[in-house]
This record gives sequence, structure tokens and C-alpha cells, in this order.
Amino acid sequence: MTQNADCARKPTKPLIISSAVVRKSHRQTTNRACGGTLTEPDGTIATPDYLATYPHGIRCAWTVLVQPGNLIRLTFTQYCGRSVPPSMTSGGNTLMLYFVTNRNVASEGFSVNYISLNASTGMINISISILV
Repeated sequence: MTQNADCARKPTKPLIISSAVVRKSHRQTTNRACGGTLTEPDGTIATPDYLATYPHGIRCAWTVLVQPGNLIRLTFTQYCGRSVPPSMTSGGNTLMLYFVTNRNVASEGFSVNYISLNASTGMINISISILV
């Protein structure tokens, strides 16, 4: 699933979503401030300095990679001071989220939670550790 978040300008089209199964290819951002590969079954992704104004001229790329046979559901909790997009579910076990800003406009950014779902049952996969 590829998701572009552009908070610097008002979207003129619906959010673009696509998906694919990734084998062993991991793409990480070269920007130290944001991005990376996430392999936990659930987590949160946020723009740099979330809740404050994000920096100008940044490029972030996050890859969420869960176990084969699972899907990923995104639920935005904040979206650049605008209406939060609806929840989205990938069509495979990987999702890429890109965030690119210009040098002119900045906003408060976004925060999105992700969870891993079993592709067959739609049940949420969670990991619980019990110390004995």
C-alpha cells in the first residue's frame, strides 16, 4: 500500500492507495529525522515534531512490514489540521507511507496508528508478553 501525505497543500484528489507483497526488499529514508522500517504488529507513525510545525523541505518514507498472510489497517488520529481520512486497509503485508514537504508551507502534520490484521479472518493480531 502506498500512501502519500501532503499536508502543505489541499488535496485535489482522493488519497491514492495501492498494495503489494514485499519479500526481502526494505526501503528506508535517507532523512535522519523521519521514516524507517517498522515490523511490529502495531504502532504509530507521526511527522517530525508532531503537534508542532513540521520542518520545511523534508522527505520521509516509512515501510510497515508484517507477517505474510496479514494485512495492515491505517487509522489517522490527526491529519494536518484537516478532516481525518477514513481508515484504510492494505491488500498485502506491506505498506509504504511517504511524506514530502515543500519549503514554503508547514503545518502540524499527522499521526496515524497501524495494526496487523489476519487476511483470512480480519482479526487483529496483537503480541502479548507474559513474564513468569
